[in-house]
Amino acid sequence: MLQKAVKLWRPARAPRILKISALLLLLAASANVFAQAAAQQAPAATATAQVAPKIRSNSRLVLFDVVVTDRAGNPVTGLAKEDFQVSEDGEAQQIASFETPAVHLTPEPAAQPSAHGAGKSSRGAPVAATLPETIIVLDEMSTDSVDASFAWQSLIKFLRNKPATLPEPAALLVLTKTRLQRFAEPTQDRNLLLARARKIQLELPSHSMGGGVQASAQLMLTNLLALDEIALASGDRHTRKNVIWIGSGFPILSSYDIALVDRERFLSYIRYTANWLQETRTTLYTIDPKGLPVDETDYVTDLSGPLSGQDFGSNSGELIFEGLAPATGGKIYRNRNDVDVALASAVDNGSHYYTLSYYPKNSDFDGNFRKIVVRLSQRNLTATTQQGYYAVDEGTGTTKDELDFALSRAVTSPLPFASIQFDAVGKVLLGQPPTARCSVSVDRDTLTWNAQPNGDQRTEVTLVTSEITAKSGILGYKVKEMEIVQSKKEFDESPNHRVVFTVNVPLPPKTDHLRIVLRDASTGHMGTFDVPRQGLGQQVAQAK
Repeated sequence: MLQKAVKLWRPARAPRILKISALLLLLAASANVFAQAAAQQAPAATATAQVAPKIRSNSRLVLFDVVVTDRAGNPVTGLAKEDFQVSEDGEAQQIASFETPAVHLTPEPAAQPSAHGAGKSSRGAPVAATLPETIIVLDEMSTDSVDASFAWQSLIKFLRNKPATLPEPAALLVLTKTRLQRFAEPTQDRNLLLARARKIQLELPSHSMGGGVQASAQLMLTNLLALDEIALASGDRHTRKNVIWIGSGFPILSSYDIALVDRERFLSYIRYTANWLQETRTTLYTIDPKGLPVDETDYVTDLSGPLSGQDFGSNSGELIFEGLAPATGGKIYRNRNDVDVALASAVDNGSHYYTLSYYPKNSDFDGNFRKIVVRLSQRNLTATTQQGYYAVDEGTGTTKDELDFALSRAVTSPLPFASIQFDAVGKVLLGQPPTARCSVSVDRDTLTWNAQPNGDQRTEVTLVTSEITAKSGILGYKVKEMEIVQSKKEFDESPNHRVVFTVNVPLPPKTDHLRIVLRDASTGHMGTFDVPRQGLGQQVAQAK
């Protein structure tokens, strides 16, 4: 029986899943750091510098996207491989593969979802695999009420002017005063997006912008964690994701007298976010509905260089949130009243891109940052791409702490994670308290398997089950490290390529739904599935 091949695996240290929202814990800790630094106006003796997460490549093949525009800012699509020159740290590289924008705009049939059961899928309707994806985020939290209302109206105007079937799928998210909310999953149905957008109810007045450095740090980290969730949740989709963030971002922190060690801690969160954005091929575009008259180049942040007091307070380090846009190959839109036009420009810019790759001539993968520069043979054109990558030879290039943090985000996030494809159905077992027995069916091809000497196949996964309230509160959770083994015959002859196992989950009185999270121990890839309480089957007798 397959069930006998599914075993608990106990490592030296189990992953740390946050009992309450990881967002609240991280905000509180970091806000206290900044508040203490501002009050003391001196370096804190007990502060510990945090190792900055890095933008990493987990393959010797470096793949990246390039947007080419003319002097008017319009995308240029008719170039050939010979028109591009790529260098890494000043050394010319040979282009290994080249794709034109036309390749990315060719839809492919989407895979059909599994029909394992009636549980509520957190992945939504399938979309064409090769098309770039637009993720529109309306930032209500850090935007003034008048500007947020104008941004919402501009979003409605933008959608009304689009065709009934969008050229590429788009999703709609809102960062409210409390959390990130999903209003529409990726879809090419303009009318569906428009209907969901009209249901957005802005909370007025907006989030308080007062409170000095502590409030500013909270806003900054909330925005960054929202970006983290978006990047992590889209990790299964290997096409380009264009996040268009409509909002003012977090306030300027450089005006506060913050100790250098805490500035380094602050910028480490920026690098952590940039890491996930670039690893998941996610590009950021920012649109400020307020329209401040500031030159765009003042907001470019160099994430590769070491942090110093000079670059934190200089033009390159003031509005770091917006600086993530050019760092990931995106663009900043400011000082304009036509937000709907800026939104259309960002969508168009992010949809027309070339994809290039090369094998670095420098074979010493020491983990250091390497800068990518793209030049064009036609001098009147501009090439925009990511700043570079961190050269990691093998593995995911992500620390265990970072993976544990990502796992906690999957538990608390309203967004679906779909790098591991699975679904689940369950029945309620009689007893006090009641328990749900869930049957979990996993697409075997989305896991990493290792052949054993006897021909069996083995994989290790982390399983997290959590009980969630209607208001997204966590009532409880359990973490298991599991070893799954399939015999050579099972693995070779399985007709549906699925692995099935059962898990018992408590059902506290206020449970609205169960969230199940799976993480591949080898790659760090994750998947989530939500089982609604009302969707559980009829009660059966508790097994003895």
